[in-house]
Amino acid sequence: MNEINLDLLIGREVIGADGRELGRIEEVLGATQEGEFVVTDYLIGARGFLRRFGITSLGLFGVRLHKPKRIPWRSMDLSDPEHPRTTERLDDLKEWNGD
Repeated sequence: MNEINLDLLIGREVIGADGRELGRIEEVLGATQEGEFVVTDYLIGARGFLRRFGITSLGLFGVRLHKPKRIPWRSMDLSDPEHPRTTERLDDLKEWNGD
């Protein structure tokens, strides 16, 4: 079994399939399956960062934030946790809508 401390992933820049920096890991989504916690997705982007602190909107200040992008766990390469990579390109990633 491979284990990675999730705290060490938060804030790490993710490199896409085309070699471009896509954004930083701001949140890790997961679910319980058969009594164990498993990672389902990684969120990258500023809104994911703010959500960690319970901030869902900055509309009062006139700031518009892009929705975070969602990287499925299967697309993430964490063989080097200090330099995470994905097999996805930024244009192919879907926005996370909070589902």
